[in-house]
Amino acid sequence: MAKIKKFWPFFFILFLVVLFFWKYFLKGFIPVPGDFVVGVYYPWLDYNWGYLAGIPVKNPLLADVPSLIYPLKSYAVDLLKSGIWPLWNPLQFGGYPLLANFQTGALNPANLIYFILPKIHAWSFQIILQPFLIVSFTFLFLRNLRLSKISSLFGGIVFAFSGFSMIWLEYNTHGFAICFIPLLLLLTDKWLEEKKILWGGLFSLFLAFQIFSGYPQVALYTLFLIFFYFWFRRGFKINKTIFREGMVFGLWIFLGMCLSAIQIIPGWELLSLSQRAGEGVSGGFEVAFLPWKQLVTLIAPDFFGNPATYNYWGPGNYTNGVGYSGLIPLFLSLFISFGRRKQRIIYFFALVFFFSLILALPTFVAQFISSSGLLGSKAVCATRVLCLANFSVAILSAFAIEKILKKQSFNFKMCLTPLIVVSGIFIGVFTSFKMISLSLVSFPEGLGREFLLPWEVNLKVAVRNFIFPFSLSALFSGLCFFSRFKSLSKLVVFAIFFLMVFELFRFGWKFTPFTDPVLIYPSTPVLEYLKKVDKPTRINTGDAIPISMWIPYGLESSSGYDAVYPLRWAQFLSAVNGGEIIRPMGRYGPIHKYNSRLFDLSNNCY
Repeated sequence: MAKIKKFWPFFFILFLVVLFFWKYFLKGFIPVPGDFVVGVYYPWLDYNWGYLAGIPVKNPLLADVPSLIYPLKSYAVDLLKSGIWPLWNPLQFGGYPLLANFQTGALNPANLIYFILPKIHAWSFQIILQPFLIVSFTFLFLRNLRLSKISSLFGGIVFAFSGFSMIWLEYNTHGFAICFIPLLLLLTDKWLEEKKILWGGLFSLFLAFQIFSGYPQVALYTLFLIFFYFWFRRGFKINKTIFREGMVFGLWIFLGMCLSAIQIIPGWELLSLSQRAGEGVSGGFEVAFLPWKQLVTLIAPDFFGNPATYNYWGPGNYTNGVGYSGLIPLFLSLFISFGRRKQRIIYFFALVFFFSLILALPTFVAQFISSSGLLGSKAVCATRVLCLANFSVAILSAFAIEKILKKQSFNFKMCLTPLIVVSGIFIGVFTSFKMISLSLVSFPEGLGREFLLPWEVNLKVAVRNFIFPFSLSALFSGLCFFSRFKSLSKLVVFAIFFLMVFELFRFGWKFTPFTDPVLIYPSTPVLEYLKKVDKPTRINTGDAIPISMWIPYGLESSSGYDAVYPLRWAQFLSAVNGGEIIRPMGRYGPIHKYNSRLFDLSNNCY
């Protein structure tokens, strides 16, 4: 009984994670957007797969998962299970490095699940494991900061189900990368307190695991965060003792890099020899940075619509909304940051949140870093740094909950702030919508009507999607007011906790697709025929089979799709298509000029 009492938070974490993935546990649906394959592309579109009107697609924005991430990881795991080191992928681009491709995550320790379970269930448990680890590691970090179990759980849940985690959940890499942020900070604290080899060794090991997870950009952000956190823990002072301490700790970082060198060295070589450096960010400026107007998505993530409901009308794409951590956690973070008698740790994470926004928005600092090309910054999305904003909000909101539990209320003005801010935006948007609707009466036809009609449709989406944040802000403001009554503090925390879970689960469930396992890369007569053709034979499919979606069937092609592949092959593809090698193909590398004299050089038979 004592053990159950001691470990109840982890049982609660498990319960919440199972609740979020109830479609897998109760219906057997797999957390992968397989509906996109059979519902959009030939040859699968020729069949209805048991549906009268074809397969409905829940979220087209996640197309990269079934078309690239799932096939690459599946192929790498199949090689490992066959006892073959996954060095090379012969199935697209005429063959190119596989292990060196970071996003494959071939060395992720979580891949051990594939040796135990069938592939689709191993994939599912990898997806499920991500939020479980994020909550657990954040909980342990906050407990080490002397917060209560309730407050620590609150912070962990916020981080695990915030925008970054949910939007990139089914990519099966990003969640593993960010779960190590709180764990590495915890091990930094432990090493600083005790100087034990155990803590340094574990730090090195988990740093390597983070790099193996498949998203090096997050690992880079984590290293910068650890540097400043280490310095913060030493009072931002510089003297001989702190310098020597930093050098010793730097050795543990170096050891972690050495442990992961098997991934870093070939990965860096592939990047340096790839087409990526000259390609830039897919989608341009509005995807590379968080547009200023999208700051509203910090409190209303669907202000500009949602790809899952096919009404997104904002700049760039929806992934820019990864800064969302929930309206309730955000305002709790602001309360604790601007309140009196703050702890030093609150100042630190408030600054992390602020600088994360500075680096994500198109500020002078962010654009300077991007244009410098430092560490490949020209080809990365600055908005990925918002994972640190999510983490900061999670930590700060946990401290705010702790304050309420200690019966330290917020002042009356703070209690009204969420309602005032959200109401102000809501009234402004609603007024604009009504003014445009009335103006359309004056423009029965002509250019004025053509200009105003799209705005009426878009603002109608914004107004409708602002009703939930408005209602939530009213409830939250009321709860903050009741927190002033000390006898109600625990009840208020329970209510806030429930609203936070409801808010974040609603966001995650809306965006995350689940698919019937029979729809995950089913076979067709065309595919069965091509699988029986004698090897080596390469295919170029045009519109018959979407690019790269032949990988799960073991078919080979000189075309392909990947964010990183050798520049020389990108130049060859450009030449085949009648272009110039000084303008190589980008990440999307099809061959569409079949009468080129170069076409037969790569053994294209179909």
